[in-house]
Amino acid sequence: MQYARLQDGRDRDVREGGEARATNMVDLVEREDRPSDDQHRIGGAPVGDRLPCLPEGLFGVAGAQDAVRIPTKGRGSDHRPVESGTRRCSAPGVRLRFTTETRLDEPDADGGFISWLDIEILERDANDGELVVGKARAAIIHAAVAGRGLYDAMDADSGELEALYSVYFDDGYFKEQFAEGVGSDLLYVSDIELAPAYRGKNIELALVRRLCDTLGSGSELVVVPYGDEAEAAHWRAIGFRKTRGAPGLMHLNQAFVHPRVVRDDRDDRFRAFRAKPTSAAEKRRRLH
Repeated sequence: MQYARLQDGRDRDVREGGEARATNMVDLVEREDRPSDDQHRIGGAPVGDRLPCLPEGLFGVAGAQDAVRIPTKGRGSDHRPVESGTRRCSAPGVRLRFTTETRLDEPDADGGFISWLDIEILERDANDGELVVGKARAAIIHAAVAGRGLYDAMDADSGELEALYSVYFDDGYFKEQFAEGVGSDLLYVSDIELAPAYRGKNIELALVRRLCDTLGSGSELVVVPYGDEAEAAHWRAIGFRKTRGAPGLMHLNQAFVHPRVVRDDRDDRFRAFRAKPTSAAEKRRRLH
């Protein structure tokens, strides 16, 4: 049995391998004898509840089918084959998969100064199958590489990034109040979306913390948007603070020790996380 793609918001017949009608934008249609390279997509519209600070969209529809299962083992050919010499985590739980690209030419304002990350949030089950339970998008802005070409690069990318320049940068590098000397990039987490069943479990806090510790570890600052005081409090739990003079933005300076995000032991399905506060001494400690 292979899984077909999710349908968009209209009724649609699926005639290959048997007829089925998808009457809801999150109806998942199963059918036999599909090729192993089947696409697995989610179609949706901006409706339903959302996480604090996170836009509605792909996963904004409540319903029985809140995620897409990707068969990866025991169902014929793997959807994502693992090549010889690679390792894949088989432990149950939520994990991340990153997709990015860059050109091999020397970077300039037209490309290479900003790296966008498309992030899949996955849950692996005991049978080594995967559920796509969310998505996120983040940018790593390479300030030191860009130098005085930084503004042009951010302006050319999007109005969203251009608006960050005057807040955090001046003359091609970090403003003095943000420059602690621990990194040369800025990590900007643009949005995170989760299926309804996975909200309220602090997955978004864990995602940002893991980015800080891995692909974003060379960043001086980490920036997230927020919409109201409740959202600000949510991000404050892991060390973010409001950026003075920039309503709607919060930042975290990686020069200092911040709360960890650990698995919540009360959740036996390995889906929930919690912020582990730092001690008073740790809050004053700088990272070197």
